[in-house]
Amino acid sequence: TILIGMSDETAAGGLRPIELTTQELSSIERYRQLRQTSVLVILFTDLKGFTELTERRGEHHALELLKRHDEILVRAIEENNGGLVVKHIGDSVMAVFSEPSTAVERALRIQERIRAFNEGNPDGDGLAVRIGLHMGQVAVENQTQLDLFGRHVNRASRVEGIADAGQIYLTYPVFDSARGWLSSGKGGSLAWKHHGNWELKGIKEPVAIY
Repeated sequence: TILIGMSDETAAGGLRPIELTTQELSSIERYRQLRQTSVLVILFTDLKGFTELTERRGEHHALELLKRHDEILVRAIEENNGGLVVKHIGDSVMAVFSEPSTAVERALRIQERIRAFNEGNPDGDGLAVRIGLHMGQVAVENQTQLDLFGRHVNRASRVEGIADAGQIYLTYPVFDSARGWLSSGKGGSLAWKHHGNWELKGIKEPVAIY
């Protein structure tokens, strides 16, 4: 197991390492080589309110809802080989994509399907997912560098951590690369909003969030 980045703070106030196994790292490398890219988009999700739901409704009910959540997200991410789900971290999902436009489109697809699930279960507990995306070069001379990859994993995790339920937050590289390809969707034009520059824990310079 390799510690590759840092996720959100634990209840004790410390930093919780994101652990990627050798198998998970190998799957990322195979995906990168198959797509013939040195740049990857990293997506993090989080199921908001899952701990409170578990305490209120019990572990069995919460895990059944988490199963439905995982089914929705994995299908949305991996349909037609669009992206690769790398890891489930409790109620969070980590995935990678080779194209920023695909990553954003799949993030939108996740939120659309989550809304559809909630509308189809008006008497049940709803799902509320927040998403963060970041991209960057992870390979040098066709070899993935763990320090580079870990840096981008950390940033994607931090971006997800400041989003709220139903939101998709992007760093500037993802926004700038995807907006030209996703100028309009099936329902009309997409709206892109700049949320300002944020200071994220463990990152020296402010990060522009869209």
